[in-house]
Amino acid sequence: EKQPLDLSPDRWELPIHLLDAMFYAEFGRMSVNFHQSRTAHDLLRKVRKLVRQGIAARSLQTSPHLVLLDTAFYHESLKPVLAQWVLLWLRSKQHVSSSASDAVLIQYLLFGPSGNPTGSDSSDGDDGWALIKSVHTTQQRKMLNLAHDWLQSFAPHVLSKINRVSYGLLTKDDMALVDPNMPRSRKLMAVPFVGKDVPSHASEFAHPDVLIGLTVLAYRYEGLRMSDLRRVVSQLQREMRDDVGPLASRPASVLFQRWIEKGEEFRRLQDEIEAMKERRAAAAASGAAAAAAAAAAAAAAAAAAA
Repeated sequence: EKQPLDLSPDRWELPIHLLDAMFYAEFGRMSVNFHQSRTAHDLLRKVRKLVRQGIAARSLQTSPHLVLLDTAFYHESLKPVLAQWVLLWLRSKQHVSSSASDAVLIQYLLFGPSGNPTGSDSSDGDDGWALIKSVHTTQQRKMLNLAHDWLQSFAPHVLSKINRVSYGLLTKDDMALVDPNMPRSRKLMAVPFVGKDVPSHASEFAHPDVLIGLTVLAYRYEGLRMSDLRRVVSQLQREMRDDVGPLASRPASVLFQRWIEKGEEFRRLQDEIEAMKERRAAAAASGAAAAAAAAAAAAAAAAAAA
């Protein structure tokens, strides 16, 4: 019998939070619940600046989306700031002790339980690890170790993959290309691809955290399928029926209304972008016409002079 993954649901929420920093750098929007945090906005601006530097240095590519090309750039530049971003989430979820300083926790996130952040000739690192062990519960240490693994290994790995080339969600058309007796997990989560828009017939990602990370990226890049939307709305309806209180103030109803408002906001933004593109195209066409008219007038004047 299958059992839930250890540390669930935070095992999902951690990569959702971590990867949102990269989506902010790409699209300029925060999706996680830290809108009121000045620290969060400051960190995201730092990540965005670093990403721009990485693009200029060809350590990152932007087509078809943000893709990590140089892991050295990630570890030297991005990872220290992403560690601070992850620590913000860990503290909000009380996964770390309030008695542990940010400096010690950041070092642990960067170097892990077996690392020595201050060099092989110093005992300060060992003292820091002893403090980590003494003030945290077993579950908290598990979360710290998982966060370190994400920063050290999983994040650079999944960020180096291209959606719909290395991984992706199965679309309605894809279902005809794969094993009809596949497990339900393949229908809901990212699956390996063997080429552009060609999903693997039956294989799945072996490591659960890599699978989670690629699934998060796939849904962010591809969006919800209609079947996903129906499933989510049905779940909200069930939750709303189980909730108590006035219909409009029930948590499921409030969440659904928030989604509608965000959708309308996104649609207005898309309309503004399209209108701006049209204005630019019209201005370019007008400029081209003016240039052509000027060239024709100059040619006519030259002909008359001759």
